[in-house]
Amino acid sequence: MKRAFLLTALAAFAAASVAHAAIPSKPPITTDPQGLAAMGLVDMAFNQHKVAEAFAKYVGPTYSQSGGPDARQKTIDFLAAAIQRSPDFRYDFQRILVDRDVVAVYAIVYVSKTDPGNKVVDFYRFENGKIVEHSDVIQPLTPASGFAPRPAAAAPPAAN
Repeated sequence: MKRAFLLTALAAFAAASVAHAAIPSKPPITTDPQGLAAMGLVDMAFNQHKVAEAFAKYVGPTYSQSGGPDARQKTIDFLAAAIQRSPDFRYDFQRILVDRDVVAVYAIVYVSKTDPGNKVVDFYRFENGKIVEHSDVIQPLTPASGFAPRPAAAAPPAAN
């Protein structure tokens, strides 16, 4: 009886493992605390549209944008206004790289539902567990980039 139960359980486990193996799962992008904090900032600010809350949670008391002087409030105001103008703005995370106090977030960024997207790498520098500096590089998606950009929306019909 115990052997039959064990064999049945093993067979069910094997079937589930084979079924699960057929569906490729994506490994976690990062488990590093700074990587998770950078990803948390980007997700909360851009995907959830909670810019001020994201800065309160993940950004230090001083913050420089692209090497400029303290720009914390100016950045919050700028991003909140940009997201309000583009409510479909979103980041699709691709990779997170961590090197000591610097985290690179590589993502495909869409400003609207019809935007073909841009490849973006954001660099965040940390002090005492908080983000204190940001800079980025942006490249438009093209067929030659290796990613298939979303097709542009069809033009509306011409008025007669």
